[in-house]
Amino acid sequence: MIEENKPSLDDKVECPVCHSPLKVLDYKYIKMLDKYFPITEECEFCKLQEKISKKLNLRKSLEKANVGSRYLDLEFSQLENTSKSFITAKETTINYCKALGTCKKRGLGLYVFGDNGRGKTALVACMLREIANQGYSMYLTNLTEVTDKLFKNEIKLSFLKKVDFLVIDDIGSERMFKSGNDETFIADKANEIIASREKDLKPTLFTSNLSISSLFKVGYTKKTVERIASLSTKVLEIQTSESFRLRTQKELPF
Repeated sequence: MIEENKPSLDDKVECPVCHSPLKVLDYKYIKMLDKYFPITEECEFCKLQEKISKKLNLRKSLEKANVGSRYLDLEFSQLENTSKSFITAKETTINYCKALGTCKKRGLGLYVFGDNGRGKTALVACMLREIANQGYSMYLTNLTEVTDKLFKNEIKLSFLKKVDFLVIDDIGSERMFKSGNDETFIADKANEIIASREKDLKPTLFTSNLSISSLFKVGYTKKTVERIASLSTKVLEIQTSESFRLRTQKELPF
């Protein structure tokens, strides 16, 4: 086929998926078939549908990972830099997400602590968004919730031991209001999960109001605290006078 037989760029072709009209940018000649094939612009409709589909699938993944509705659409870019320590924590968690493959392989984790409402859970929720985007399994929970779900058979201990990235939120707070048999059960299951994840090099992320050393004061054994410290490759303390929860309340429409 000679060049003069090349089709015109004024031709219109349909998107093979949604049949929307597409502009032809050029043609590519396939010698074996002796035929020109159109090179078209991207289909904007399909592009939009793919974007919407990815967003919905990501949201479903986060819901399945037990991320609360408050944090489902939260991204690192939306977090306000309230203090130097928060900036450091945010930069560290962003860099962690850039190295997820290495972190997973080596079992590297984080321990983020500070007063109530300082953005600790918001940070790990943003991390889980990036973890989901990269196709890893993840789950967010606290040990009180684990206790309830194990009793109701709504979750398996084996899952918590094996999930790629586990976030244990507010570790230490469960000891402040549990006692008796409940406390013993929580302690046993916490020890079992943490010991298993340390042994198998499973990345574990912790948030707490307490420093790691202060976990002794609420009943954690020396061995468990040592394992938490071992899993926590970096310890980040957030100190800020502003509350993440109070800042979000300022956006009310009334």
